[in-house]
Amino acid sequence: MTWFKNNDLASIPGMTRIPEPGYRADIDGLRAVAVLCVVGFHAVPEWLGGGFCGVDIFFVISGYLISGIIRRELAQGSFSFSRFYTRRVLRIFPALALVLFTCLVAGWLVLLPAENARLGWQAAAGAAFVSNLALWGEAGYFDVAAATKPLLHLWSLGIEEQFYIVWPLLLAFLWRRRWSFAAVAGALAAASFLLNVATVASHPVAAFYSPLSRGWELMAGALLAHLQARGAPAWPGSAESRSVAGLLLMGLGVVLLNQQSQFPGWWALLPVVGAGLLISAPGAWINRKFLSQPVLVWVGLISYPLYLWHWPILSFARILNGQTPSLELRLGAVLLAFVLAWITWRIIERPMRFGGFGRAANCALLCAGMALAGCVGYGLSVIAQGMNAAYTSTVAGKAAPRFPLLPCPDSLQDQALPLNVCARSAQEPLTRALFGDSHADDKFPGIAQLDHAHGWVLAASTSCPPLNGVSLVAEVTQCQQRSERATRWLLAHPQIKLVVLSFWGNTLLPSYAADHTSAARPRVVTIAGPAGERGAPMELFERGLENTISILERGGKSLVLLVDTPELPFFAYDCVRRAAAFRCRLSREEVLARQSQLRAMVGRMHARHPGMRIYDPLDWLCPGRECRMPDDTMSFYRDSHHLSLAGSDYYASRFLPWLENAPPTLAAGPGLSAK
Repeated sequence: MTWFKNNDLASIPGMTRIPEPGYRADIDGLRAVAVLCVVGFHAVPEWLGGGFCGVDIFFVISGYLISGIIRRELAQGSFSFSRFYTRRVLRIFPALALVLFTCLVAGWLVLLPAENARLGWQAAAGAAFVSNLALWGEAGYFDVAAATKPLLHLWSLGIEEQFYIVWPLLLAFLWRRRWSFAAVAGALAAASFLLNVATVASHPVAAFYSPLSRGWELMAGALLAHLQARGAPAWPGSAESRSVAGLLLMGLGVVLLNQQSQFPGWWALLPVVGAGLLISAPGAWINRKFLSQPVLVWVGLISYPLYLWHWPILSFARILNGQTPSLELRLGAVLLAFVLAWITWRIIERPMRFGGFGRAANCALLCAGMALAGCVGYGLSVIAQGMNAAYTSTVAGKAAPRFPLLPCPDSLQDQALPLNVCARSAQEPLTRALFGDSHADDKFPGIAQLDHAHGWVLAASTSCPPLNGVSLVAEVTQCQQRSERATRWLLAHPQIKLVVLSFWGNTLLPSYAADHTSAARPRVVTIAGPAGERGAPMELFERGLENTISILERGGKSLVLLVDTPELPFFAYDCVRRAAAFRCRLSREEVLARQSQLRAMVGRMHARHPGMRIYDPLDWLCPGRECRMPDDTMSFYRDSHHLSLAGSDYYASRFLPWLENAPPTLAAGPGLSAK
């Protein structure tokens, strides 16, 4: 249906003098630069640390081209929503559907159930073009866990598609109301940019994935198309100076940015303004002689399928290898992505866009295929989660024989505010305590079973680390009150000479553990200081832990702090079930990266409290480049971050001799500096 016919647009502000469409080879060349930056960053981040800003260049190009198409058709009186969205389906769906189905099949063949659950959810979100929203509540784009999400890169496609849904409607509304395009679009772009700057420090994941904080990048391209259509200068200076400045700004973005940069924020101006300057200078030497080179134009033509293929290949290589693949393997993955991209463009994408059964039939077929991909992905996620639940209940519980623990002392187990994991060992009197959360609970059975010389008490609450003076809000309510009451109880019992602090050190970070990264297990944890006290989450966490340590030391307690055991991005028992021990590798480098904030905090704690001893299990869990679980991996972890009973026994067999013989100093350990 054609909505706009034979309308005189001269009276509409900013909707005049629209040129005839013309192909620009330099824009395909700019696409090539963008995709090569992104591929380079994903493959060799050590060489191209800021290559991720290539996505921002894509946003500007998309906003420019889409807005130009819509404006021309509005001017010609031929714009049709159905034709516009048909073109979008024919352009986007063929390659995307192929990649989604390929990833789902590959995942079913080689991934573990927990990984398949995540992959299926990612595929369903990708098919619905809401990947950015689905990823919003998970780990950040630069988190360690990001490398194990084969469809992570579809976040950018989600933002573009959300723009394609809203933008034509807004343009049509502006046309019918005869409102100024420049004023409305400029105001929206400014609001989006300000939101991006305001949230990038406090809510970096939201700023990265939200269409509201990213929309200004597409709007920049739209405004450029508007100004060019009116014949107004988009940027000051000559075309030559603009092209040089644009290339320089994009180059600075690639060179200066890295994974630690607060992005997008102000930094995103480098690729966005740079791309805008280059697009505004079609006749410049750089555009004619560099961006229009046949090789770059060819890469630009296949840039979309290349973008879709390269990351799943690299991600699967990372998952199967258990750590960052070798440089040779990564370069081979990129070469394979180029081959698949060309085949997809030549055999799938072009025929579906320009041939096949006709545009309407092709569009219907592709929509059905995309819906099927989403349904298959969702079904795979449900099936895989069910497999894990069933297997956990029947196998993980058999990891080690259970033995009875004595009930918690009555004076500690206050019925008004009970500690939900509280127990004591058989030895009397009670002279030692394990104080923390579920990461204390999982170690207590082995300690209580193997230490025949001392009586132990467990004072812990699930999801409540031993913090005083700050409030943690997780699955368990009143964490602060529980921890502070346990602290008072320990102080009131002078016969308890030793207190061991054990907790999930990364509890405030987006979860990396497999049982918290599936779609069925969202996990939200927040922390707050006393009224009027502010600070970053980890700063508040450290302040609360500092309070606990200081209180216990003043009360005459001898303290030991346990550095956490590694979290696993897989379920250990899956490795045994699938006979895929090679899939259960975890590199020491990855553990250190994941625990970097925890280890730095522990180092600072020991610098302030040199009498507190630190126990770090890393050297026996990860003695070389890779972590090796003792004996049977299934029996060591009961899920992906808690020790099983057998694991608790093994841990105690290493910890208790150390406890009796270790000097009261901090042994040199990775990441345990006081900086």
